[in-house]
Amino acid sequence: MDVKEIQSKIGSMVSLPLGLLLLIFFFVPWLNLTCSGAPIGRASGWQLSVGTMSKVEQQPLSGLNQTQDKKDEKDPSETIEARPWFFLGLILPLAILAVGAMGFLDKMPPAGAGKVLIACGVIGLIVMILAAAVDYSGDIMAEQKAKQAQAPEGAPPGAGPAAAAMQKQMEDQVSKNLATETTGILWLSLVLYILVGVCGAANLLLPQILGSIGSAQAPPAPPGEGAPPPPASPAPPTPPA
Repeated sequence: MDVKEIQSKIGSMVSLPLGLLLLIFFFVPWLNLTCSGAPIGRASGWQLSVGTMSKVEQQPLSGLNQTQDKKDEKDPSETIEARPWFFLGLILPLAILAVGAMGFLDKMPPAGAGKVLIACGVIGLIVMILAAAVDYSGDIMAEQKAKQAQAPEGAPPGAGPAAAAMQKQMEDQVSKNLATETTGILWLSLVLYILVGVCGAANLLLPQILGSIGSAQAPPAPPGEGAPPPPASPAPPTPPA
């Protein structure tokens, strides 16, 4: 493989480690759930897709039910709303790895590989922006209300409108204290998807740029090179003896 071939495939070569990093980052926390600034849960891209969240130090997520039984306290995860469209965060890195490998091995033309990498970069950028906009507060409050409704003991004796109003006030206060924060991994993944798009542009444009530079730098042919030789002049007449 000469230098020009390596330069024309530089986008495919760089996309391989980028795709591998994005695949690893899919299983690393993207979001943190905090209550009054203290972390109480986290979710990776995989958990965001399937609808689970890992608790931090086994703490209750909402603080509304302080009498949770031991079985619930030992539960290592919390069920939240599944968002299966974030499985694109798993599919896109695999596609980037496949396209980068095929482009590097000459199984796909650089222009075709470049177009696919640009598409993966744009879609991945949109996925990361949507993930940064996810708010788990509503999911957690709905889950806690569902658990309270299924509690066997039901409402305490003598509970009336005043107790219900107090409970509602507590829920509103806790909901205000809950916040969903993005992690550095999510923003780093966003940057990597931008770089994937840049790699696709390099695959698409670099061969054309190298070709134009090569033709501009080609030395001009010497005058008369390749032209037919001039006709031979007739020999001068021999002088008489």
